[in-house]
Amino acid sequence: MSQQSRRARRVKLGSSWNLLLDACGLVFAGIGVATIFFGFDAASKIIGIAIVALGAYFLLLGVRRGVVVDQSGIVVRSGVRSSEPIPWPSVGTIEVEETRLPIVRLCVPNVVVRGSAAGEPVPLRPLAYYRLTGSRRSRQVDRLSSLVSEHRRD
Repeated sequence: MSQQSRRARRVKLGSSWNLLLDACGLVFAGIGVATIFFGFDAASKIIGIAIVALGAYFLLLGVRRGVVVDQSGIVVRSGVRSSEPIPWPSVGTIEVEETRLPIVRLCVPNVVVRGSAAGEPVPLRPLAYYRLTGSRRSRQVDRLSSLVSEHRRD
């Protein structure tokens, strides 16, 4: 594979939790449609429209959330808006910050940006994951780390 085609590649990394958002969106949309069609009065129709809108929003979030890696750098899509791209020369390392919760550990990957105030990390919340024990990293974080090292070589 040539360097040109490798740089032109665009990869979207997302969490498996996005599937839960999609499923909730479909359930809400289904309930809303049923409320619209089988409601008895205007109030139930209005509530049904609101529930369909909420379901559509959940679907949009589930499809859109993630981290996009392309030739311009790393873009974090946390919701409807996207962050500014972190250009490749500024990308330092990928580190995982771990927070202990009562039962599980929350792991949030961070991009350490070179040249910012004290190496300020940028959290990649759409790739956050939970784990019970051990120091296992998610496949998405491993994939992102390999993409970062690939771009460093170029």
